[in-house]
Amino acid sequence: MSVSCICVLNLSLSITTKGESFVILKANELYAGLFVYTLVADGNIIDSKRMVIVE
Repeated sequence: MSVSCICVLNLSLSITTKGESFVILKANELYAGLFVYTLVADGNIIDSKRMVIVE
């Protein structure tokens, strides 16, 4: 079984469908600052990116 997720802080969002998927994060529900988010597929880190939230 293939398992993928997007991890932001202590938040883990599972992606359960194969193919193209998307995740919506509401910036107004996060504190202002720099966040690193990571795509994990089958337990392997695929990529990490930075996201800046400003007030």
